[in-house]
Amino acid sequence: MSELKRLQRPDYKPADYITTSFYRLNVTNPLLKNKKLRHALNMAIDKQQICDTIVLGGQVPARNLVSPVIDNHDPALGPAYDPIAAKKLFEEACDELRAEGHVIDAQHPLTLQLQFNNHELHSAVAQFAQDQWWRNLKVRVELNELEWGSYLKNMNTLEYQISRAGWVGDYKDPYAFIGLFAGDSGQNNTGWKNERYDELLEKIRNEVDEPKRRAMLHEAEVLLMEEMPIIPLYFDMSTGMSRTYVSGVYPNYHDIHPLKYISVDKEKKASDLAEELRR
Repeated sequence: MSELKRLQRPDYKPADYITTSFYRLNVTNPLLKNKKLRHALNMAIDKQQICDTIVLGGQVPARNLVSPVIDNHDPALGPAYDPIAAKKLFEEACDELRAEGHVIDAQHPLTLQLQFNNHELHSAVAQFAQDQWWRNLKVRVELNELEWGSYLKNMNTLEYQISRAGWVGDYKDPYAFIGLFAGDSGQNNTGWKNERYDELLEKIRNEVDEPKRRAMLHEAEVLLMEEMPIIPLYFDMSTGMSRTYVSGVYPNYHDIHPLKYISVDKEKKASDLAEELRR
C-alpha cells in the first residue's frame, strides 16, 4: 500500500474510514484492574511507528476512541507515547500490586497475555506491542493467536487480559463509538462500568440542544480516556483500487460501493488494456 501511495497510481483510491483499531483491557483481571498499569501500557506503545512501519496505508495514530471522520467532535486525547513517564507510572502500579500480594521482580516480571484473531496484520501489530512493552516496561507479553470463533468467545466471556479490537461506526456521530462502553452494552467486553459515564449516555440520548450534546459526548470520552479500559491504536483508512475505466466508485467513510451505480466504459477499457500491452 505504501508503494501504491508513493507512485500516486490513478487506480489506487484510499479514503478515510470511520474505523478505530484498539486493544480492549479486561479490567476485572487482578492485574489490569489497576488503572496506573493500564495507562502505562498505553503510553509505552509508539503508535506512530505502527502506522509508519506496519499498517502502511495512511492510517493515523489514535489517542482517543472517536474517529476523526466525524465532524464537530472535540476529541478527548489520552496521553501520548512517553516511555519515561510510562515506566514511572508502571513502577507505581507495581508497588500497588505488590501490596496486594502479587510477586513482581526481576526474576518474576509482570506477565500478561494478548489475544488476537488470526490475521497477518494483527499478528504484526501484536508482536510490535509485545516488543514495546518489554523494551519500555519489562512486561512480558504472551501472544495468543486464535481463530475467529474462539477469539469472540474469549472476548464475550472476559476470558482474556488484552484483546485486539476494532470498530466501524454505524453512523457519523460520536455516539456510534461512545455508546460501545455503556455498562450494559453487548459490545463493551471489558468489564468496565462507570456510573457517571452511563449517566452521560442517558442524557446524550435525550438531549436536543446540539452544543450541549457535543459537550457531554466530549465529557464522556474524557472519562473513558481517564479510566483507560481500552488502548487506542490507530484510525484506519480504506485502501480500495478500481480501474480508471470504471465509474461510480467513490471514496466514502464506510467503503461501500453499490454495484448498481458502477459501470465500465468499454472503449476506454480496450484503449487502456492496449496501452498496457504496448509498455
